[in-house]
Amino acid sequence: MLIFGWLLQRKVTEKLTLGGGIFHLIADAINGVDGTGFNVGGMYDFDDHNHLLFSAGRGFQNASVTNLCSWYLG
Repeated sequence: MLIFGWLLQRKVTEKLTLGGGIFHLIADAINGVDGTGFNVGGMYDFDDHNHLLFSAGRGFQNASVTNLCSWYLG
């Protein structure tokens, strides 16, 4: 599967960065389907070595097959 996308992010405060992105998945099988979706998220810096990463999104093209809902917390 080939994935490409575009991301826009901005440092809102000294510790908080927020962003959003759009991506497109190209099927790698003959009967596979393409998909397009988006994610929003950010990063909070507790200090120079500890960070909280978060993201959530979903697909809007063929979402029931490719990406009904996705999220990340780390």
